[in-house]
Amino acid sequence: MNTKRLAIIVGAIIVLSTIFYVWLGGFKDPQLSLRSDVSYQLSGTLYKGHFNHPRVKALFDVARGRVQSAGNTGAIAIFYPGGEAPEQDTINHFIAFWPGKGPDDAHPDSQTRTIAAAQAIVVTLTMHPLVMPDKEQVRSLAEELATQNKLTLGTQSLELYYPDNQMEIIFFPEGTAF
Repeated sequence: MNTKRLAIIVGAIIVLSTIFYVWLGGFKDPQLSLRSDVSYQLSGTLYKGHFNHPRVKALFDVARGRVQSAGNTGAIAIFYPGGEAPEQDTINHFIAFWPGKGPDDAHPDSQTRTIAAAQAIVVTLTMHPLVMPDKEQVRSLAEELATQNKLTLGTQSLELYYPDNQMEIIFFPEGTAF
């Protein structure tokens, strides 16, 4: 193969990759905001166990089904009551459905939990999950905004996964009790 053909092929791959990256939203920046009086009423199950256990997938499927049965309103919610760092191989997550502004038809096997705080840092990600920044980058951005507002972030956080691939990560200040 000659050099000219190789250059054309490599150039085409670069152009197509860039178009695909833009289409996925790779150049969109996370949106950060400081919100006051945040409150989320979640309906789900507290799971404590191994991350790759089939029960975790089953709980996600229940939450996803509730989002779909609500007409794709609300979101799948994961609350980290003890922070994201697992204790050895054990995770502690509250996997739930958040109805958003719609009514919640309480699932018979679920617990209801209200997550409320006077202030919280909310990071909104609108890009496809393939090109989203990783958790450490998102937390770093949230910590910068918290520092600007004279807050210190605690370890607890809430993730909301919307049907349109949008995601919100809510970080709570230190000292917030749930």
